[in-house]
Parts: sequence; structure tokens; C-alpha cells
Amino acid sequence: MSQKQPPEYTDGWGELIRAHRSYIGVSQRTMAEKLKMNERSLSDIEVGRRSCPPGFLNAVQEVSQDFYSDVAKLIKTADAALEESDCEDEFWFEVPITDNPRREWCRAVVSRAAVEGGNIMPILALD
Repeated sequence: MSQKQPPEYTDGWGELIRAHRSYIGVSQRTMAEKLKMNERSLSDIEVGRRSCPPGFLNAVQEVSQDFYSDVAKLIKTADAALEESDCEDEFWFEVPITDNPRREWCRAVVSRAAVEGGNIMPILALD
């Protein structure tokens, strides 16, 4: 089993936590929901008003892994759909724009899959 990171309440980890969140492209609200915590608490950790609790970086990394897993699944789904269809080279995916954190996660996944997979074309639709 890997060691908890940080091993104890630690100051100075906020920027690293924020970097993980920014890299996957989600708001504090969405990340806090994924971490099952209050958005204000996450904000406080990111800006250094609150120490990073033991094991918190591990939890953030697990959310990042879930994100990359979702991206890989979508790319695989799009590739399979293209193989089975008459489409030439693109899989269209509609993503409603809302303030719902679950939709934001979906939008971030689709956007990353579009860039990494090369054959997914997101359509942003107003909800």
C-alpha cells in the first residue's frame, strides 16, 4: 500500500492540488464534489488558508485517474462506433452546457478525448 501524501497535515501543497484540478480542466465545485467535500474547504487548501490533510493528494490523484479512465473509455467507445458505422472519420458527441458539476465533468472528459483521440467532435449545446 502506498504511503499517504502528505503523511500529516501540511502547509504548502495547495498549488499542487490546484495544478491537478486545472490540468483535468474542472472547477473547484466539480473537484470538491468528486472529493466528497465542501467547495470552500478545497478553495482554502488551494490558496493556503488551510493545511492539506493526510492522504489528500492521494485522493486528488484518484480523481485524476478516474478522469483519465473516463477519457480512455470514451475514446474506445468512439473508435468502436466509427468501426461499426458508415461515418468516415468523426464521432459527434453533444455536451449540454449547464452549471451542473456532473455535466462539467462530462464536458472536460469529452474535450480531452477529442484532443487525445483525434476523431471525437464535441458539440456544445445550451441547456
